[in-house]
Amino acid sequence: MNHKVTASALLLCLVFMSIAEGGHSGDMRCRCPKTQSKVISRKQIQNLELIPAGPHCEVAEIIVTMKGRNMQICLDPKAQWVANMIEKFTAKRNEKKK
Repeated sequence: MNHKVTASALLLCLVFMSIAEGGHSGDMRCRCPKTQSKVISRKQIQNLELIPAGPHCEVAEIIVTMKGRNMQICLDPKAQWVANMIEKFTAKRNEKKK
């Protein structure tokens, strides 16, 4: 009887963990639990990654990799300077495709 209770408790814990994770792998969640709205110079940014909202995360995510530090920072998509930077980045990218 004791083994059945232990096995049932373990199974119940695994079910709750699966539900908490959304029943998906670790990649199916937001990558940016916290964002930064402090202005960062474009000269300091090595790479800009735009991740649109989707089933993995309900908000768009903007992740920059800093030059020389190999550090990633999540930016606040609602910050005006971030929106301006993305607009310029997108315009430059579209010019290169022409």
